[in-house]
Amino acid sequence: PGQTSVEVSLDGQTYYQSNNTTTGMFTYEHLPSIQRTIPANAPAGKAINVTLIGNYFEDSSSFFCRFGTIIIPAEYRSTSRALCRVPASAAAVGQVSVGLTTNAADFSVDRVAFRFVDEARVYEVSPSFVQEGLETVLYVRGAN
Repeated sequence: PGQTSVEVSLDGQTYYQSNNTTTGMFTYEHLPSIQRTIPANAPAGKAINVTLIGNYFEDSSSFFCRFGTIIIPAEYRSTSRALCRVPASAAAVGQVSVGLTTNAADFSVDRVAFRFVDEARVYEVSPSFVQEGLETVLYVRGAN
């Protein structure tokens, strides 16, 4: 990461540089890198908070998460953590790639995936009650 001056040429031989040290400088930074998400999957059609774990996260007004094609604001937590509130409309059942940007243009290129799954359904629990203090095996019938 750092800064460099920007020069412009109209003929490839004569270069012009801004006299203003603020506008004539270009800042370059590390691209954010995502290692994993917590959780790694969630029910499709439900809004959920997803924590991104990685490196080179920077707090900026252009800090966004991408889940598939959905881009949403990210909440900066630290240089290695961000929180994204994934809306219920983000995706149907399936897997999507996850990205992060600090400049609203260049998203991370990690191959981290997030899976939207069918919501778990419980049909029956047996026994329906147990005595306190006793170890009991519970049988659960359901679907996902």
